Amino acid sequence: MTNHPNPAPDETVDPTLCPLCGQPNGCALTEGRPIEACWCVQATVPEDVLKRIPPERRLKACVCPSCASGGQ
Repeated sequence: MTNHPNPAPDETVDPTLCPLCGQPNGCALTEGRPIEACWCVQATVPEDVLKRIPPERRLKACVCPSCASGGQ
């Protein structure tokens, strides 16, 4: 996903899991690595994929590479 402000933590949303499919999202930040090391830096996530994220999960967890490429 793109850079966004960090919303307040939400215990109901696991930031390491894709909000669409529930699989690990591979987010560098949740793994303690710098954002520059994340797969999403080189990816473009289509707007229609982002719109499928349930409102209560938006900006709380990144989609996974598979969902980002339209795989889900």
